[in-house]
Amino acid sequence: MFGKTEAITDPACLPDFMLDYREIPVDTSKTRWADRLYPDGTWECNLFQFYRRVLPKLHSFIPKPFILKGDERQEETPTHEAIREAFINFCVHSSYNRSPRLVIEKRVASIVLRNPGTLLISIPQYYEGGHSECRNPSLQKMFGLIGRSDKAGSGVDKILKGWKFAKWRRPYVIEKSHPDMVELFLPLESLFSDFTIDSLKKIYGESVSDLPHNELTILALALSEEDISNSSLQGILDLHPSDLTKTLKKMCKNNMLIAYGLGRGTVYRLNKDYIADSNLARFNPINEEVMNNQLASSDLASSDLASSLKENIIAQDDNAKAMIRICCRQWKSAKEISLKIGRHPTYIREILKKMLNDGELIQEYPNQPTHPAQRYRLKSL
Repeated sequence: MFGKTEAITDPACLPDFMLDYREIPVDTSKTRWADRLYPDGTWECNLFQFYRRVLPKLHSFIPKPFILKGDERQEETPTHEAIREAFINFCVHSSYNRSPRLVIEKRVASIVLRNPGTLLISIPQYYEGGHSECRNPSLQKMFGLIGRSDKAGSGVDKILKGWKFAKWRRPYVIEKSHPDMVELFLPLESLFSDFTIDSLKKIYGESVSDLPHNELTILALALSEEDISNSSLQGILDLHPSDLTKTLKKMCKNNMLIAYGLGRGTVYRLNKDYIADSNLARFNPINEEVMNNQLASSDLASSDLASSLKENIIAQDDNAKAMIRICCRQWKSAKEISLKIGRHPTYIREILKKMLNDGELIQEYPNQPTHPAQRYRLKSL
């Protein structure tokens, strides 16, 4: 908290200890940082000095609306308080016995606080507030002695309240592993800005504004973050995780999102080649063998139903093959094909395998089928 840099980073203490503030400009082609504070020998790299130097920088990005408290203008808003709470949580909840590298990034549209360790409570409990589990109670006490911390577990409440006051997108937290890390994202933009709505209309048409609030929120987040997941959305949408899963699956089925990965590792992206009301796009086909097994064990497994479903799968496969033929007039990877025609990568790989077996496609690396840079092209052009 107050030590000298040489003492903190002594081999017997925390040799990897590092505090790093980075302000990233819009254009990073000329310079990586617009401003940076790190252990450069000009200041003692301890938490208190870092707090004193960086917090004013973060506050400088927050607008100060004209608010009177009595007869005096109120210089600090709930949003300023929210940033202070986030900063203190960042310090007192880090796991310093791991790789103690604490990073704060001020990006164009967000502030990101990244600290080593894991959450000591679940993500739902985190957003509920009122749960006080501190990893470093001594640090918490020291911040408390200067009037900057309490033990009521109210920090998250203040962060959410401050961002709601500014009418910005709701903050959210993500846990990562290998190494363990917690990232808190504080967006500095409105969720439904004119730019966001106009961008979504270009992809999905004018009717996108009529979508339910939760679905529109998911699309807006996918537009700004590129990759979204069930876990990253749980703190933003007031939906139970199972209901959120149903909503994401529905949006994939309706061709608005594309899913990548399996299970908890699944992420979702916007389908920028959206085709409204396309049967090809709306149907989420599965392996024919799996379908046959499901039909055999189902009470609904009538011959008419089985025949209808098989015909539907065949029709979908034929449509997918037709789109791949158009796409593969030039070398394309499976991922590029998946993004281009808006289908799940697992399904695309199955279709590519069939087309290779039928002699319609060739591989760029035929002797190395699993080559990481493998691409596909029509055999006859």
